[in-house]
Amino acid sequence: MLKGCYVFLCGAFFAFLQFSFFFTLESNLSSAALTYMATTCSWIFGIVIGLSIKKRQSYLLENLLAFGAVLFFYILSFAVHKNPFDNSFLWLYMVLIGGSSLYAGYFFNSNRDRFAKVKNLFFWENNGFILGLVLSFFGMTLIGNGFIYLSLTIFCVFIVVLQLYIAKKEESEKKEFDPILCQYITKT
Repeated sequence: MLKGCYVFLCGAFFAFLQFSFFFTLESNLSSAALTYMATTCSWIFGIVIGLSIKKRQSYLLENLLAFGAVLFFYILSFAVHKNPFDNSFLWLYMVLIGGSSLYAGYFFNSNRDRFAKVKNLFFWENNGFILGLVLSFFGMTLIGNGFIYLSLTIFCVFIVVLQLYIAKKEESEKKEFDPILCQYITKT
């Protein structure tokens, strides 16, 4: 259940992150199709690259990518506010969005083994994503820009702490199981 909760929250985090990128660029750069397509293609490209990153035993890389995703959003937000309605920096925004979405790709790669079936991973993540879209829309509408900046940071910290707790729990379960497994292997 804890793993499902973690994946659900990550799905909501990805929705918040995507909504934040879209809203920031659409309101401060341009609401033209070019901005939308550049954002979408950059996000997908980053996910594909993230999927190709080899899974590590430690979860340090996953946590660094999570913090990096938020950092890239803050850099993009700062840059677009310094240069409003200037498409000459669209290439930079695309790089930052792609860098941010590396976490989403790596997330799926590193968490697929936590579930018996990959469809369960997608089930929890997709439901979290839908809730995240709704919450980010209403939060932005009712509270404003501060909601985006604060919620991304809180989400990221919470996700990293929860992920570290799950990893530590899995490690202790593995240590408890290894002697039992070795006992049966050596008897045969």
